[in-house]
Amino acid sequence: MRYLLPLGILLALGIAWLTLGGTQVDRERSDLSPVRGPLASGDQRSQHLALAAPGDSPRQEVDADILRVDPTNPSEQATPSSGTKDIVETGSCRLELRFSSRLTGEPVGGKVDLWRIDAPANHHWSRGDQLQASLVVRDGVARVEDLPEGWFRTHELFAAEASEPSEAFYVKGPSTRVQLIVDMPKVEQVALYLVLPSGVVLDGTEQPALQVRPGGWSALHSANAKPAWRTERLEKDGDSFNLIGLGGGGGMRSGSRWSDLDWKEGAISLGTMNGADREMVKHHSFKIRRGAGHHITVSIQPTGSGSYVAVLPDPEEVFGRLELPAEMDRTLVTSDLWITVTAVPVEREQGQSVASEWRASKATLRLWRDDVENRTQEWHPGLGPMPWTRVQAKVPVPGEE
Repeated sequence: MRYLLPLGILLALGIAWLTLGGTQVDRERSDLSPVRGPLASGDQRSQHLALAAPGDSPRQEVDADILRVDPTNPSEQATPSSGTKDIVETGSCRLELRFSSRLTGEPVGGKVDLWRIDAPANHHWSRGDQLQASLVVRDGVARVEDLPEGWFRTHELFAAEASEPSEAFYVKGPSTRVQLIVDMPKVEQVALYLVLPSGVVLDGTEQPALQVRPGGWSALHSANAKPAWRTERLEKDGDSFNLIGLGGGGGMRSGSRWSDLDWKEGAISLGTMNGADREMVKHHSFKIRRGAGHHITVSIQPTGSGSYVAVLPDPEEVFGRLELPAEMDRTLVTSDLWITVTAVPVEREQGQSVASEWRASKATLRLWRDDVENRTQEWHPGLGPMPWTRVQAKVPVPGEE
């Protein structure tokens, strides 16, 4: 009998532990899904209410930095000329965001903007969508604290440029967890076809052999860096307005040395390229020359097609179609002439071919010299033969050296 009492106590404690543990799990699970339900009747922001899929069963638990919202750090949504900042509201809610690739299901990460939908007006700003915080997602997870209760929406800058926007979700209570599926930019193996102005497709057997040198890539800010679905907040004084850029800025990385082209099945293999995301649009460039002659720059913007075609004019033919003043040295002028051709995608799934698309490629001629009027001229093979380019000497301005 002396053993029955301790055994009973242990059994009771075990039952109590299991009961409390189950309650904790249920409570945790109840906080994972976004609150479902419409906004108040007549709310003009109801188009945002399509809910994101809840993250009841996260793929993995990953430690991530927790961002605490600082009310003194204003939203960068607007920079009015008056300098009035749009201060964000704070609260007691905590949000965990989990991001995974639609294609692979694996965690993905990058820069994400968290927008508060239909944020209330304040003394200086009207009601509208407000940039609450800018996050960096690591290993598929980002956490934010001190959020007010309400509807939010993410804008993943690392998502594919033309992908569908994420849906809105409701943040409530001590903890909300949301799972978001992201369409990532395509990674493609790029094959480039080169076509002469006569329509002949090059196949690598030409002599002297063509050479290539990576020209690097340039990046421009995408028009999708700000979400198209947002309703802007306006400054109440009415004396200022916001300008949101649709492009510009960015940088370039250049390549290294000349090498022989890697031909495969009549096309040049240029390796892998990533498609554009919502933050940046990349243009990859390659310099191509025959022997030690003048090079032509080929520019490619990856679209996911995998195949591209560009017209390849003969630099000597381009130089021969320059109309120069008699006193100018043709050799000196042509050394400052830049020829860039823009490759176009060949969408084979849509029935396109190299033969049908090469005329859509274009060549751009740019001449920059101090003693001539700077000239830019485009040539589209589909519109006729290469035109003549007239170069005019710069007329001296009295008083200028």
